[in-house]
Amino acid sequence: MNHALKLIPLAIALAFVIVNARIISVRPMHHDEANQAIRFGDLLEGRGYRYDPQGHHGPTLYYATLPAARLAGAHDIAHCTEATIRSVPLAATALLILLVGCQGAIIGQLTAILAAALTAISTPFVFYSTYYIQEPLMVLFVAAAFAAAAHWQPLQPRSIWLPLAAFFIGLAAASKETWLITAFAMFCASVVLTILHRRDIHLSRNDLKRYIPTLSAIIIAFLLPVVVLYSSFFTNWSGPLDAIHGLFQGAAQSSQEDFAQPWIYFIQRLIWHKTAPGPIWTEWPLIVAAIVGTVAAFLPKIPLKKRLPLQFLAIYAVVQLIVYSAIPYKTPWCILNVWQSVLILSAAGFAAFLTNGKPWGRIICACALIAVSVHQIRQSQQTCGRYCADQRNPYVYSHTQRDLLNLVARVREITLDKPQSDNAIVVATSSHQDAWPLPWYFRDRSDIEYRTDWPDDFTPVPLPVFIVATPDLEVDLKLDGYVWETHSLRPNVFLFLGVRQDRWDAWLANKMK
Repeated sequence: MNHALKLIPLAIALAFVIVNARIISVRPMHHDEANQAIRFGDLLEGRGYRYDPQGHHGPTLYYATLPAARLAGAHDIAHCTEATIRSVPLAATALLILLVGCQGAIIGQLTAILAAALTAISTPFVFYSTYYIQEPLMVLFVAAAFAAAAHWQPLQPRSIWLPLAAFFIGLAAASKETWLITAFAMFCASVVLTILHRRDIHLSRNDLKRYIPTLSAIIIAFLLPVVVLYSSFFTNWSGPLDAIHGLFQGAAQSSQEDFAQPWIYFIQRLIWHKTAPGPIWTEWPLIVAAIVGTVAAFLPKIPLKKRLPLQFLAIYAVVQLIVYSAIPYKTPWCILNVWQSVLILSAAGFAAFLTNGKPWGRIICACALIAVSVHQIRQSQQTCGRYCADQRNPYVYSHTQRDLLNLVARVREITLDKPQSDNAIVVATSSHQDAWPLPWYFRDRSDIEYRTDWPDDFTPVPLPVFIVATPDLEVDLKLDGYVWETHSLRPNVFLFLGVRQDRWDAWLANKMK
């Protein structure tokens, strides 16, 4: 790839960051985001990081956020903002765009550039790249592993490429427990391709023996990031063992009926999604293009060296989709692990017509590509704009409602002129989950008590200025002397905000002046 072509993926990645940096703080914090952000605060403030397999994921996201916080001048979680922490997944996707766009030697120059562009405007990637979750980092690491493995030459047993690929898989393993699904899909794709192209494989037993040292290097390269990160840089040796336990914990969680979705969950969201008045979300044009790219990858018109990576991605994507669809527990951001391969295959489908078709076919294909791009850009704007926290959005999953920000604003407004010692807040929820993401929004306060009950005889002295409670605890019926407001936390989940009468009257009188 010449120098001019190398600048195109860089320009696409920079444009992606510039455009999406404007919307990085628009959406309220999801409770999962807030939970992970507070856990990062322990690391940032010097209390260290310890992997917890009970409902939490790997450490790469937290350690990757440290440089972002330092660059922003934040030395504690109180001075971190949504933009600070969400810049990490945004940067990960930008690096993914750059990486994919520079893989012309593997998948073809036009395919690589188109894949980079499609990733930059893809609705799922644009939406989840401003989400403080592990998936964007995991997809980046897997893509880097794929790129490294694609450079491997069978007759070069001492090549660094396979150990390098194993290192990136190790980073994926240190990101989230679902790396096992990725590894399984890679294994299946490798087995299928080995069977399909067994006549082209000429490795003797002596050749395989020469790979024994490389196998050792692969194992070490994989274990290096896993051990280093899960052990919190050798300060918590139970971490790697906990990571193994986390795999079983994740398997148990995947079968929870409370969060079960039908097997067609991902397919429905990608092909056609409309649950109420509003826009229709669909990715079917890209799926059709991906099918074309897959068919082209298995036709002999293209040299085998160029077809093999695309064949691998096609099998890899199908296996992952089958596994994720078979697991009852589903969250929409998991689709990123499949979608990156689909985007590359879509690019290959467009490239096949743009380079090999007749002139009129190229014109039609170019018009279709423009139409798809316009549709993706418009759909991404809707997804990250008006519908960024709306359940009609197929990529929204039990998201925090905008109304919760009104609760937070009310507390801040009433306590603006009072010291924290006079502003005690009690957050009483029937489950810990219903308290999130309030710990994030009140991260700069030290006068908060979180509890999961409110007994009939519970009358703290002095009475807190604010009480935030779930309706089922009936705090508003058990305690007098408060003005109550109702705020939406998540769809069909509400919080009561109680303001002590004297503080409410003082605030109201001051407001009326």
